[in-house]
Amino acid sequence: MVLDHCDQAANRFAILDSLRGGGLRDALEAQWRELTGKNAALYFPWVWVADQGKNRLVPACGHIAGVYARTDAQSGVYKAPANEVVEGVLDLETSLTSLEQTESDPQCVINCLRAFPGRGIRVWGARTVSGQPEWQYVNIRRLFLTVARWAEEFMADVVMEPNTTQLQGRIRREVNDYLYKLFCQGALQGASPEEAYYLKCDSRTTSPTDREEGRVIVEMGLAPVVPNEFIVVRLIHGAGGVTMAGPGEPA
Repeated sequence: MVLDHCDQAANRFAILDSLRGGGLRDALEAQWRELTGKNAALYFPWVWVADQGKNRLVPACGHIAGVYARTDAQSGVYKAPANEVVEGVLDLETSLTSLEQTESDPQCVINCLRAFPGRGIRVWGARTVSGQPEWQYVNIRRLFLTVARWAEEFMADVVMEPNTTQLQGRIRREVNDYLYKLFCQGALQGASPEEAYYLKCDSRTTSPTDREEGRVIVEMGLAPVVPNEFIVVRLIHGAGGVTMAGPGEPA
């Protein structure tokens, strides 16, 4: 299943489509409630596009991927891909008003495409399918996936180095430099780096047993929404590469 693949790979995010022809309540009952995982988001409805002189109804996922890519390029992965124009779309299979959206989906867990007069067709929502509060929003989850991908690339360079305190010091410096860049870009919130993130990589995170088994564990807390309100994850570097363990997940 796509969701299992994305969760296991830990560096991929799935854009899911609602079923064709159904309403928003149908998507909520038949799809969203059955979905598990944290690396995916569900979008409603399908869209009409021009195709060789004819209009054709297609899933919205390709257009949503374009919105993600454009938002990443213009603002960064930490910007929510919401209230953004969906280009290349003629119309929606199902049009919704604000009242219809909130009545059918009171918690707004499905991301809707909405048509606004004079403003075009826009993505109206940035929620994941996760039930965990830390991972409810697309941009927050994708930010952490981006950090994990960077860590895997960096730590590939130190995979053969002795697991010493010197290695831990090097990892601390490199990870701190990367997180500081994210802070300067506006990805993390706070008036100072101390309010935006913290980092540990020493005997408090990596035990003698971990070192003997070839593991280095980095604990970091990032504040992507509110200063000093950290989402804490652990990056575990071992023979199999880097894995990320979030809140409540075993290392």
